[in-house]
Amino acid sequence: MRFFPKAKQAIESTFDDLFKSLVELENKFVVAHAKNPLAAPNDYDLDVKAYCVLAHAAFEEYIEQVGIIVAKAIVENYKYRQVVNDALLMLVHSQASYISLYKEGPPESIDTVFDYLRNKLEELVENFEKSIDRSHGFGYKYVDKVLVPLAIDLTKDSTLLASYKSLTKERGAYAHKRNQYGVFYRSIAPEKAQDIVGDCLLICDDIRKKALLKM
Repeated sequence: MRFFPKAKQAIESTFDDLFKSLVELENKFVVAHAKNPLAAPNDYDLDVKAYCVLAHAAFEEYIEQVGIIVAKAIVENYKYRQVVNDALLMLVHSQASYISLYKEGPPESIDTVFDYLRNKLEELVENFEKSIDRSHGFGYKYVDKVLVPLAIDLTKDSTLLASYKSLTKERGAYAHKRNQYGVFYRSIAPEKAQDIVGDCLLICDDIRKKALLKM
């Protein structure tokens, strides 16, 4: 595949940063509790909640960074090498404005098809980046907003998706503090938190691999 080395390095670096952040969070909030067979819910409740919320934020940031890196890379590939792939087509489709190429003026003032597309693609990336900045989250609707325009599919692995749903559910529960009956939400066990965050990391690794193929 054709891609710019810096973009590939950025994807790898972004995943490495995610992995390091998750390890730091795990060591800080859950490792000690997971190793303690006598740990009670009151002992680890706040730490596990903090771990899930901060891990969720780390995954969210990773998705956003990958989306911007890939969008810029596929446009650069078109501008300098005229490479067209499904990611470019999906990006154009998702941000299409349907503005006519025709404009008044002498022939020499009218853009060539290449210049028109180059300028439009640069606008598309800018708009795409703004849409990412306006929407934050790691839930389906947010992740799809970043990945679908780049022709990147979220994994269909049922086990990984179950963990993905669990993390977003836990994060949402902790953010609201109480359930509909006014009872405080209790955190999940440290070992369970480690498992679901680990599965979400595998999802992000799958996204990393797919992103590299688009550039």
